[in-house]
Amino acid sequence: AVLLTCRLTVPEIRRFELFPKMRQNPVAELIRELVKTKLTLKIEYQDTHKTPTSRKVEPLGLVYWGGVWTMIAFCLLRNDYREFRLDRITAFTRTTRQFELQPTKNLQHYLSQNKTLA
Repeated sequence: AVLLTCRLTVPEIRRFELFPKMRQNPVAELIRELVKTKLTLKIEYQDTHKTPTSRKVEPLGLVYWGGVWTMIAFCLLRNDYREFRLDRITAFTRTTRQFELQPTKNLQHYLSQNKTLA
C-alpha cells in the first residue's frame, strides 16, 4: 500500500477539520490529493459480500454518509459513477494517468443525479 501524507484541501469537504480521524487515514489522504491533482487510482476493494475486485477509478470527491467516508469516483471498468467505502479498500496505488473533469463527469453532476446525497 502507498502511504502518503498531504495537507491539501478539497472544496467538496468544507469542514475537514471537524473530522480528525480522516487526517490519520492514509487512504483518505491519498484520495484528497488525487481529487486535487486529478490522477487515476487503482484500488483493491471488497463489496458488501466481501467479494474482492480490482478497479481503476477517477476520484471525484469524498462524502461522509451512513456513518462512513465514501469515495465518489468514475469507475473505468463500469464506465459510470461508483461509490467506494474507504473501510473496504484493501490496497491502493496511485497512477500517473491524469484525467479531466467533464460536464457529465464530475462530483456536482454525480450529486445532481443522486438526490439522496445532494
